[in-house]
Amino acid sequence: MTDIASRLIPIVEELQNAGILLPQVEKQFRRIYIDAALKRCRGNKTRASQCLGIHRNTLMNELRARRTDEATAIRKERASLLGKVARLNKRINSAASRRRR
Repeated sequence: MTDIASRLIPIVEELQNAGILLPQVEKQFRRIYIDAALKRCRGNKTRASQCLGIHRNTLMNELRARRTDEATAIRKERASLLGKVARLNKRINSAASRRRR
């Protein structure tokens, strides 16, 4: 355990100095750690869950939540882009109507 701590301390200090908060670190660390296990186990979720020391259902829930988060982010980005397009169209139409006058 001490070996892990000694390896993590410099990383933790660097992250804290950069102003990165614990929830951000936890989320990214979990994602990277799980991805590494899945890669190591060639996508086999049962083996990956064993390598991670968690139940397969926990891994599946984690992956499902990730997909939901990604889908939500995509929907938000899409809505933002559609809003920008609508505002640009409004400006274009407004400029065109002024030229016609």
